[in-house]
Amino acid sequence: MADPSSQTSARDSYRISNAVKEAVITDLRAGGTIRSVAAARGVSPSYVGKLRQNLDTPLPPPRMGRPQALSTHDKRRLVRSVLSGRNYTAIQAIQEFVGAGIQEFVGAGGPQVSATT
Repeated sequence: MADPSSQTSARDSYRISNAVKEAVITDLRAGGTIRSVAAARGVSPSYVGKLRQNLDTPLPPPRMGRPQALSTHDKRRLVRSVLSGRNYTAIQAIQEFVGAGIQEFVGAGGPQVSATT
């Protein structure tokens, strides 16, 4: 009968070192995605995902999607100009914004101006 201490299980042969684990956690806290961290450190994405779930401080979710064409400040300025009577139509508001150098918000559907009162 073989000595039990000399036998290694399949789980022990794939053990990830603490140095790699700490490097993965550091990369996650630096803002790396699960896939990019897994590829950079040579571990599976599922391992990185499990480490991410078990972190003491939760990471902010990644920002996805297209950035907004108008900032919050620009939206308030546009609504304020229409509600104050300075601009009576959306066309006048567009001309004011284009004159100020803001052109991105004029899309295929035209500008959308709404105010909540």
